[in-house]
Amino acid sequence: MATDTVLDPNILPYVEVLRAHGVETIESCQGGPGHSRAGPYISFRGPPGEGLRVAGIAQNLGWPITRIVKEWAFFGDDITTPVWVLKLRHPLPPAKTARP
Repeated sequence: MATDTVLDPNILPYVEVLRAHGVETIESCQGGPGHSRAGPYISFRGPPGEGLRVAGIAQNLGWPITRIVKEWAFFGDDITTPVWVLKLRHPLPPAKTARP
């Protein structure tokens, strides 16, 4: 689950909490000007119930969730394996970081 990539500082605490709960995060961004998306998000892998599990973790910590969706990316004519995406309100408040 760990990567060599440097994470945006405002999303990092959120990602660390999910990883501490065993969530396989794969991509994240704090959002805003100069970032890959307008708003903050964390992409993660998991079975059908993983989205609900992550929603429960986030809600219990009072995170500013706007939605959890499954996304499929296209590269040319190929479609990828779907991933979960947790989307949060922008700007991000400091994360509540209770660990399991």
